[in-house]
Amino acid sequence: MDSHKFTVKEAVLIMLVTIGSIGACLVAGISMVYGFLVALMATGAMLIKYGASADKIGRTLRHGVWECRMIYVIIVLMGATIATWIASGVVPMLIYYGFIYIEGLNFLFASFVILALLSYVMGTAIGTISTVGVALYGIGIGFGIPKEIIIGTLVSGAFIADKVSPISGLMNLTIATVGTDYKRYMKEEMKTLSIGIIVCLIFYYILGNQYTVGTFGPEVTSFSSGILEVFHLTPWLLLFPVLVVVLALRGVSTINTMSICVALGSVVAIVYQGVSISMLLGWLWNGVHLSSGVEAVDSIIKGGGVKPMIEVILIVMSAVALSSLFELGGVFDPVINALIGDTRNPGKLLRRTAILSMVLTSITCDQTVGIIVPGKQLKDRYLESGLTEAHLASAISDSGTILAPIEFWNVNALILMAIFSINPVQYVPYAILCYGMPLIVIGRGLMMSGITNKIGVNKHE
Repeated sequence: MDSHKFTVKEAVLIMLVTIGSIGACLVAGISMVYGFLVALMATGAMLIKYGASADKIGRTLRHGVWECRMIYVIIVLMGATIATWIASGVVPMLIYYGFIYIEGLNFLFASFVILALLSYVMGTAIGTISTVGVALYGIGIGFGIPKEIIIGTLVSGAFIADKVSPISGLMNLTIATVGTDYKRYMKEEMKTLSIGIIVCLIFYYILGNQYTVGTFGPEVTSFSSGILEVFHLTPWLLLFPVLVVVLALRGVSTINTMSICVALGSVVAIVYQGVSISMLLGWLWNGVHLSSGVEAVDSIIKGGGVKPMIEVILIVMSAVALSSLFELGGVFDPVINALIGDTRNPGKLLRRTAILSMVLTSITCDQTVGIIVPGKQLKDRYLESGLTEAHLASAISDSGTILAPIEFWNVNALILMAIFSINPVQYVPYAILCYGMPLIVIGRGLMMSGITNKIGVNKHE
């Protein structure tokens, strides 16, 4: 029978195979794509064994992968956008003026603000940390601030990108999966994220006051002068990030917005920065790798490109394909039934969605399944409960998506470990946005349940 649903025992077995294969890839240091392929083959074989036809499996895979086709385009454009924004001078300009205006200020507070703003513009948490974050890390170490505190601060700021940046692959995957748009999503998301940001600002301001820092020293002076040697800077470059925000809020599609940014960034890079067409094309494909001779600039200002995004696309495609087979076999049904049940209470639904997304993200070592499964499975339930797709997207973003960098087995945490040579357990206490947002959405769910219960009592009376 084509509609076979696995038993609880079979579902657990498939999840263990998935965890084991992906975990083995992480331990071996190879791409998670291979782990997903093992899980795909195991799931497909079990589906065939219990009656699903190969044709049905093939159609399920094609439909699932094709359904998310816009996400692959967005990921490609994200790599190209980062490259052109570096080449055109937008990112160097933001770094340069950021250093000027935070000189002598509370370092941790300023670092959080800089990373939050820049990650929103760049659309990538890891990309922001691996560029500006590395520079701020070096400065903070020079000031004598413990590295775990600096990294926790940077993580909180940078991973705002995955939640709200108009050019973030994960954010766009979330809203595409649940079927809402950026404007509606942001209106709902800011109800919780604004609380998280305020808490972070207070926390990092108080913590930062414990460390006395004066004006920036020779490291920043060298870096700033190096930027001026390599790039032509002008405040007019601020029009790029402003344009992204305006287009997104005006309802222009993410693909069109990013395409416009890539086109304009390419023109500015060639005309204003003097980048040759052949060099720009190389950067668009491979990412920016400067050879200016200014070591401080070359080592920090780099990244982007389409080629580095290919593996990300393959991982997303594999996760989408696996999620489709899991849906066909009902692999996550026991987890969903245990956590969600038949609840129609809006508050309970928010709380349990957050827990479900975190569980799935933890099991699969990546945020993708923690987005796709609840996004697909719970959309109708939300509408039946009087909530919207935007509520669902916000609940997912506030839980499974933001939790990833503080799980030491997650791919995001492993990248951070490689960049800074630190165990994630050390910086977790200071990455308060990552564990604060799940608490906020759960708290919101509790408040909604209380209001619903009160209304119910009043009606009864």
